[in-house]
Amino acid sequence: EEISLCCESLSREVESLLLQGLPPRVLPLHPDCGRAVQAVYEDMDARKVVVTHWLADFSFSLPSIQHVIDSGLELRSVYNPRIRAEFQVLRPISKCQAEARRLRARGFPPVVFFPRSFSPQDPASACILSPS
Repeated sequence: EEISLCCESLSREVESLLLQGLPPRVLPLHPDCGRAVQAVYEDMDARKVVVTHWLADFSFSLPSIQHVIDSGLELRSVYNPRIRAEFQVLRPISKCQAEARRLRARGFPPVVFFPRSFSPQDPASACILSPS
């Protein structure tokens, strides 16, 4: 649901921009997309903006990605023994997970990856991963 809302919001923003040429197509990418996932792999004249989440880390690999902006967050299930319940918490990913995500998105030309949770707000802990 969050991916659909994000796609709708991005589509509205893209339409409001005055861009030369064809506007970018905003495409969702997650395991529940079914056949619609094929649009991500099709050649288009327009640029593609692909919206996905951490589950896609291990399910999809895309060629020709130029830029990736990652939220640096993941939804984790946590069990609380005091109340005997499991709930989901949004937590930052590790630098190793950020590196794995970058490698998943690697294509040609090389990707520039910006994990948001390691952005240069604190230059000492910045982890902007550049193409290798």
